[in-house]
Amino acid sequence: LLLVLGASMLAGCTFPDSDEKAASSSASATATTTSVYPSPSASVNVLLTITVQTANAGKISTRQLACSGDTAVSPTNFDGGDAACRLVQASGNLLTETMPTEDPKACRETGDAKVADVFGQIDGVDVRQSFRRNTTCGAERWDKVIPLLGPTNNN
Repeated sequence: LLLVLGASMLAGCTFPDSDEKAASSSASATATTTSVYPSPSASVNVLLTITVQTANAGKISTRQLACSGDTAVSPTNFDGGDAACRLVQASGNLLTETMPTEDPKACRETGDAKVADVFGQIDGVDVRQSFRRNTTCGAERWDKVIPLLGPTNNN
């Protein structure tokens, strides 16, 4: 009796199928993209994920960058992708070099709690680099890669 009752209750319920979920998810992802970049026509030589966290505001944003040379291609998901690709191409080893330890006497505290992590591949080489704005030296380094990390004025 319980089995029949349970089956009849479930018969009145509807469950979205996976296609509906995928379509809904895809629509949401498309709605958050500010620029539409073309599909790559040549090989993608840069594929990066950029995560920026503003500790004071508790905000975290994630950006995707894909480049074919100095041109942004899909799945890049932010305005200014072409400028970010040009920066990556022109910056040499800025994203692959080991950063020196900051000299506490030369680098003053700024009170800015933004932190960014960039990871992925450039020309087949794995990269991972962190940026912090908590010192004047870190802010200066961050400012060199603003097209990649995004503006700093949206606390």
